[in-house]
Amino acid sequence: MRQKITSCTLIIATIFGVVQSIRELPYISVDSKQSDEEQFQYKVVIPPVQTTEVNRYICYSKSLEDIGESYITKLLTEPDPIVKPHHIDSGLCLEPLHEDATWDCQRGLACKGDAVEFSVTDNFQSNDKPFYVLPKDVSSKIGGNGKKYFLIVQMHIYEPLTEPASPANITLTFTKRPTKYNYQKFLLCNGGFVPANKPNGFFTHIGCEWKRPKVIAFHYYAHTHVHGVFAEGFLIRNNTWTYLGGQKTRERHKVWFDVLNGPVEIHPGDILASRCLFINNEDKAIDLKSEDTCIFQLSIGYDVQYQEYFARPPGCISNSPDFTFCSNEKTAALCDR
Repeated sequence: MRQKITSCTLIIATIFGVVQSIRELPYISVDSKQSDEEQFQYKVVIPPVQTTEVNRYICYSKSLEDIGESYITKLLTEPDPIVKPHHIDSGLCLEPLHEDATWDCQRGLACKGDAVEFSVTDNFQSNDKPFYVLPKDVSSKIGGNGKKYFLIVQMHIYEPLTEPASPANITLTFTKRPTKYNYQKFLLCNGGFVPANKPNGFFTHIGCEWKRPKVIAFHYYAHTHVHGVFAEGFLIRNNTWTYLGGQKTRERHKVWFDVLNGPVEIHPGDILASRCLFINNEDKAIDLKSEDTCIFQLSIGYDVQYQEYFARPPGCISNSPDFTFCSNEKTAALCDR
């Protein structure tokens, strides 16, 4: 069981293209009547991109230096209905690979140094607006201490774009008032593969020990690609498991869900675990790095004094089919699950 981020990390990168003139998309106003007079909004229109290839990952960074020390509390993602991106992932970064630019991020790292994975939006057919709201006592700080933050956005685009088009708008809502908790993500993800000929289903398993200071977990996100159908997460303490939540990864009505009976505290020594259900009708294995993925992601809040432990999103990866709940004593409580 290892705690690290690999290619499962959703923000990844190398070079793509040239930023062209900005095309405004229809704007959805958010919370136009703010009850907190200290709140304000900042809208970013992603510059148009163009690609002749299928299944591309395109990244964009935008400096937030002019905003000054502030605290993000909400994020609205507005995808272009023509581009129809598969998912849009946004976050904060101190050292993006390129500043105020657009590039192809199919491989490599898009962000060096401190980073916050903010929100993934991949259910644009939902009746709900793709609007991510942090709990009252949680925010994501930018600015201060001489640090220059960038908004960084990754867009997964399936179909070629023969004409330049802006994939999305991002609107951030800020407050000048600090909160009790800083915001970050924790990612559980699979490496390895799904074995061939599993028409009745195959579970991939993930598990890691929490070795950082205490946090609260309040939202979760479940994600697979073509062959995955379900994902769920657990917390184990003293050989007793707690269900954090689970969802079908297709035909969902929402993207983010509240942790069951949350927020839930995660203490040092706890075990975080998850699993995904895949259907493989093929005569070959499914590579979980290039052909599909299993992701269960938690939104967490940590005390501001522990910033050094959460400078980048922590994560956990376990290789399938080698790792199972039954193969490790720390996840044995889930063996018969």
